[in-house]
Amino acid sequence: MARADATSAGSGATRPAGDAPSDRRGLLEGTVSDDGGRLALALQRLAGSLVLERGGERRRLQRAAGEVALRPGDLLSSARGAFVSLDGGAFDLCLDRGTRLQVRAARSGPFLGLEQGRVLAEVATLPSGRRFGVVTREAEFHVLGTVFAVEAGAGGSRVVVAEGTVEARAGGQTVRVPAGRACASDPRGRLARPRPASAEELAWAEALAPRRRLLFEATFDDRKLRGFVGALSEAEAAAPGDLCLRLQPLAGNRFWGQWAHAPQGRLPSLRAAPGVALQFSLWTERPAEVLLQARNETQGKDFKRSFAHPGGFWKTFTVALMDLSTYYDPGKHPVREGDLFTDLEVYACEPGDAQVVLLDDVRVYRKLYR
Repeated sequence: MARADATSAGSGATRPAGDAPSDRRGLLEGTVSDDGGRLALALQRLAGSLVLERGGERRRLQRAAGEVALRPGDLLSSARGAFVSLDGGAFDLCLDRGTRLQVRAARSGPFLGLEQGRVLAEVATLPSGRRFGVVTREAEFHVLGTVFAVEAGAGGSRVVVAEGTVEARAGGQTVRVPAGRACASDPRGRLARPRPASAEELAWAEALAPRRRLLFEATFDDRKLRGFVGALSEAEAAAPGDLCLRLQPLAGNRFWGQWAHAPQGRLPSLRAAPGVALQFSLWTERPAEVLLQARNETQGKDFKRSFAHPGGFWKTFTVALMDLSTYYDPGKHPVREGDLFTDLEVYACEPGDAQVVLLDDVRVYRKLYR
């Protein structure tokens, strides 16, 4: 079952805004200062019509080898629609016809100002210290790994969430918008409660966005473990009749209290390549640290990625296989294209922590750029 990163699909009550960046007001008002950050735009993945405006000069970008380094203040516009891939696919953007999008900040992850039009963003789960957001005249939308679309116009702003969760902030309030929901802000910056989204609201991006080729999937709803070891659960955190995998206690480990694993020989072999990503959803009762570990059989090493889970809702994590790192000297031993991964482990919680932790919707897919 597709997971919304919220306690339930009906959640979305407003609450006071918190931990907003110190430059929030400036971002909303269109203030740009060069923070020294740069975003690599991959020309070989560019599709459609795209114009880059910088310092009063206009440059039409075309598909070619190499990259263009975007900096704060750069403005991207598309008359007929465009697809843009930034930072090696960490941020994939679809711009609708007539869209104008400005880079407002870049160093700790892009903040983009949507002046008009619509943009759909697919964002991988970001490491600690990085962020991604889209701001309009009335509101701002923050993510940590999701697929969502933002529209800005004379009547206000709107966000539609396809995967993960987006935090919408406006008028001193924050609304959590889970997958399958939409939320609008009027011209005065007042946020409405999230409502069910329709497929038509994202249909405009289908011709631009990369397709996904599924390499592995374990949703557990058919009562099959798909290579994982453990017991299925119908816990209260899941919808009625929806099955997921409960993490098991881990004895004798100094660092972790629970785990779920799919040992070698029970998973299909997975090869690292650009665009290949692993995605899974996790529910925890309370805040918990999480570790994803996969065995790189080619190099004979375990590769990993750590996450923080706020607790109390389903959260979806997405990471490219090429972005996993070793425990020791990660800079000297990166994942190489073609490396073979043969098993998968998910760890959570400190030793002795017996809180309920549930795993669902484990997928490995490859993005097929057009």
